[in-house]
Amino acid sequence: MTEHGSSNAFVAVALAVIAVAGVLYFSPYILQITGAATQGTATTQTVIGNQVPVMGPCYLSATSQNAVTLAAGPDTTRVWCNCTIVDTNGNSDISKVNATLFNSTVGEGATGASGTASTLFRYNNRSCNTYNGASNTIHANCSFDVQYFATPGEDISKGWTCKMYANDTSSASTSNTTNFTVASLIAVVINVSSVDFGSLAPNANSTAISFNVTNFGNVILDSKFAADNLTASGKKDINASNEWYSLTSGTAVDFVRVPNSTSGPSAVPNIGSYNLNVSYNGASGTTGNESNKTQYFLIYIDTGQPSGTYAGTLYVTGTANA
Repeated sequence: MTEHGSSNAFVAVALAVIAVAGVLYFSPYILQITGAATQGTATTQTVIGNQVPVMGPCYLSATSQNAVTLAAGPDTTRVWCNCTIVDTNGNSDISKVNATLFNSTVGEGATGASGTASTLFRYNNRSCNTYNGASNTIHANCSFDVQYFATPGEDISKGWTCKMYANDTSSASTSNTTNFTVASLIAVVINVSSVDFGSLAPNANSTAISFNVTNFGNVILDSKFAADNLTASGKKDINASNEWYSLTSGTAVDFVRVPNSTSGPSAVPNIGSYNLNVSYNGASGTTGNESNKTQYFLIYIDTGQPSGTYAGTLYVTGTANA
């Protein structure tokens, strides 16, 4: 019994020694795990949604604010449409600006005439300029070269419209409009700078001299003819009424006296049957729809007219179609 108890005591002592050794072996690692972390991090995120841009105000820059007076053909008139665009995603978000200039009576998307004739009532600019961008605001400018024959519209509510569109980088779109008028343009040109009746004897007619009269405006025209006396220094005048015109031919039976310009406007009749149509390019057009006409003139010299070189002025004036 004594020996057995001694054996057990030895074992107990041995286990105690192993336990102490274990504590001594692991204790350096246990001592390092002390306290808590001094800083922690986490990622953050959010999504900014696209905002549709807003356009306005818009206005027109032309010969006069919101009123366009066209230049006579064959020239064009430059018209600018301007708008302010606001985008809360920043002005750099605006990616494209375009505009359409159109006759309000016909409409923006009107179909029918094409090519040159379409510019009677519609113009497009697919690549407008932007400028002076700051923060959320940018300005846009669209220019158009309007032809002299563009259809008139003299009532601001029924005249012409500029509609501008702006797209952002997410293809969101905005638009706005401004209205303006286009005045009727009465303009005629003749294709000569002088009319030479030649050398004549008293009591004789000249041969018929012809030239073209062309409508270079934007409405159907009639015409008026008038003349000054032909004069030579120290000699009796050749009265303007000695000049004659014909609308149809160079034969004498068709000729009518040219009114004297000194008799006043009421004495100068309007030729209501002239009916010069709008000309896209100065060409004569089809029969019954002419934009120019051949005009004939001759002069009669009275008996006893002194010899000499005489000069005067012939007036061809366009008027609104009666």
